[in-house]
Amino acid sequence: MVRRIAIVTDSSSALDERTLRHLMGYGGFAMVPLDVFIDDQRVSERFAPSDKHSVQEQEAVVLAHVLGQKVHTSAPSPERFRRVYEAFAYQGYEAIISLHLSRHLSSAYSFACTAATHSPIPVHVIDSQTVGMALGHVVSYLHTMVSQGFSASELSQVAVEMLENTDIFFYVPTLDALRRSGRVHPALARVGQMLQVRPVGSIREGRLMYLHRPRSLERAQALLAEVVCERAACKKVENYQLEHVATPVPTGSIVAVHYCAQELEARRWASSYHIDPDFFVPLPTVLAAHAGLGAVAVVVY
Repeated sequence: MVRRIAIVTDSSSALDERTLRHLMGYGGFAMVPLDVFIDDQRVSERFAPSDKHSVQEQEAVVLAHVLGQKVHTSAPSPERFRRVYEAFAYQGYEAIISLHLSRHLSSAYSFACTAATHSPIPVHVIDSQTVGMALGHVVSYLHTMVSQGFSASELSQVAVEMLENTDIFFYVPTLDALRRSGRVHPALARVGQMLQVRPVGSIREGRLMYLHRPRSLERAQALLAEVVCERAACKKVENYQLEHVATPVPTGSIVAVHYCAQELEARRWASSYHIDPDFFVPLPTVLAAHAGLGAVAVVVY
């Protein structure tokens, strides 16, 4: 029996315009945007919807950082989530799986949980404990599985297993954007900038974790490639005990390389270290607001 299950996520999932059009055209999918503001004006209001509007938004955020303008982000309200859930109930869906970026990085998860308590149909809210295509590739996979007859509980289990076995690594060329967005203490950011630290990090249990603190861009790029390749190689030989038959076995594949406004540089970096991703994807605007110009992130599954 085919169950009518809808998938909901937020804009931190980094799904590109083509994928979004496909998912929305197929139905049973919604993406709730996280707002980004420059000097208290919502960035999305500056551009007409188009295939390039996400790139335009990213570039606007990067320029705002360069000009020293105030950049901040905001999670969708519970009311916004509630309207999405009610719309799916009205359309005849029997359950919803709602996957969102780490609760340690945004209030989106907690607001979705609040909205779920008022939903007329069951909502399984999942804290992905990650961001970007580390979340987006799970969302896309789940959407392909909703027609396979699995229950919402089973699909939620698949999502959690996939998320637990997905890694994201990154480097940022400067701590300035992280300082401006409040993701790093101002005093630490000042010291880091004085020492020209370009941190290489990951997201573990939903929190930012810095793995290395190199003091040159070249070293940061080399270290990022090193940790990515090491993790990919480990995944190829690990013996996974997956609990659900529908969960794909991790193979060490490079799901995506994210970049912030410097796609050619990201492609050169990947090519020089023989990293061959499934996709090159711009950081979503909400993540670019925190990462800044030149940031690169890599997702491994």
